[in-house]
Amino acid sequence: MNPSSPEYGFLWSKAPRNISSGIPEGKARPPQTVVFGEVGLAGEVRAVTQPELRIAEAEKLGFKRCIIPAGSLKRIKKRGIRLEGVATVQEAMNLIFES
Repeated sequence: MNPSSPEYGFLWSKAPRNISSGIPEGKARPPQTVVFGEVGLAGEVRAVTQPELRIAEAEKLGFKRCIIPAGSLKRIKKRGIRLEGVATVQEAMNLIFES
């Protein structure tokens, strides 16, 4: 796999806990949540290749929740991991930090 756009997972790993998007200060990143997708210039989260493989690997590693591009969610078979689709980085951050 060789994605051409930045991976959302990379941005997630580098995101500070409190950024201007309104994420509560001191709110920890959920340790059993994994994210993936490509990020466009306008903050959209786009589908990536082989989402099923990425999800299967996340399950093997013990993750319980996977935040994925909304476009990929439609094609994925139901799995043991909790799948949630997002269209934008802001939507993903809100979803992640509300739980």
